Amino acid sequence: MNILTFLEFLNFISSGSASISTRIDKKEMKVTLFREEVKVDINDLSVIKRLIKSCKLVKKIGTGKKDIHFTSVLRQLEGIAKKLADNNQTIVLSYKGKEILKLGKNTRPGLTAFIAEHVEIVDKIKAIEILTNVFL
Repeated sequence: MNILTFLEFLNFISSGSASISTRIDKKEMKVTLFREEVKVDINDLSVIKRLIKSCKLVKKIGTGKKDIHFTSVLRQLEGIAKKLADNNQTIVLSYKGKEILKLGKNTRPGLTAFIAEHVEIVDKIKAIEILTNVFL
């Protein structure tokens, strides 16, 4: 299933929210759905790797090559983020309860705006650590 097809499901929520807790490879993940926002809280990096692969969010992951740059990852995420913004939707990714990344409409990109207009890195140090562990 394409992640954007899944997010179209949000249009059916007229008010309130829905929460889903699930386990992927015995690792818990919680997803809370609102009409214009999806909050994803992940407790293990292997779940992030699996989500990225299954949703085809980026073209390369876990290749072991050192030539994957932070800016190229941001550019790939920006494509998804722009579509989210066009649909008035936002994804908030948290790691162990702490917000790390926002994609879509309700973002304040700051310094990343020159590369990714709809991507906000909330915790830059943790985001770089996660991207390094996930993509390399």
